[in-house]
Amino acid sequence: MEWIPTFSEKAEKYGIADNPGWSVSAAFFDFDRDGYLDLYVLNNTLNRRMDALYRSKVNDGSAPK
Repeated sequence: MEWIPTFSEKAEKYGIADNPGWSVSAAFFDFDRDGYLDLYVLNNTLNRRMDALYRSKVNDGSAPK
């Protein structure tokens, strides 16, 4: 018989539910080498101002490929 993995949402149960929050990714690994998995959560922030310069859109076919 083949084992089919399933997903069960348990973030609330383990106290790691981040709603509403800016978490975008997570990884489990044994960071402190104690034999237990540790959770690393990657967060993102929403900035109202972007510090980047953008050039005008070129839509006449002259843009380099």
